[in-house]
Amino acid sequence: SSFSETDENESNTASISPVERTSENLENDDRIFEADVLESYVHTDDIQGLTTAFRKIFGTRTYRASNKTDIARRIVSSVVAKNKPELLRTILSVVGDVSFDNSSCTQTRNPLLMAAERGYDDCLSILLSSHTKLSALARLKDENGDNILHCCCRGHSDSNILRMLLSNTTGKQQLSKLLVGQNNELQTPLHVACQFDRS
Repeated sequence: SSFSETDENESNTASISPVERTSENLENDDRIFEADVLESYVHTDDIQGLTTAFRKIFGTRTYRASNKTDIARRIVSSVVAKNKPELLRTILSVVGDVSFDNSSCTQTRNPLLMAAERGYDDCLSILLSSHTKLSALARLKDENGDNILHCCCRGHSDSNILRMLLSNTTGKQQLSKLLVGQNNELQTPLHVACQFDRS
């Protein structure tokens, strides 16, 4: 049977990846890149695509500021979970400081806590250097009530991560709050370190 021009066009369209097809539609329609499209760029390590996408999002009035921030938080969390510091640095260079307090991380794991627990030192260093509200570090907690030192002592971090965290605390009061802070099981970071033989 003959292969019509319509069949050929449909075949070509089917061969285009979801990211390429979505990108083309967004360029033609001047639409906003959705968070799942950004996730595709993260998955493929496409720094240029990710940069372009975020610039489109943060350069438009279609989304409210709160919605833009929510998208940024989701993608930053995804990038940290995959331990991709270059992508993280690229995102933050476009969007600036992204707040990750307890109330803002109800849908995703707090990337600061995640990086500390998993020992992702490059991602943690980037987050700490871009986070302008380090005075709130002691108040960051996960669903178990663990602060950032609990996470460090519980996970796969080494002494370099611990030193990095301690050097970024602002004053003795914050350091004291981190050291004596109790989680939902009434454990301090020292208790967790002993429990996981990290002392």
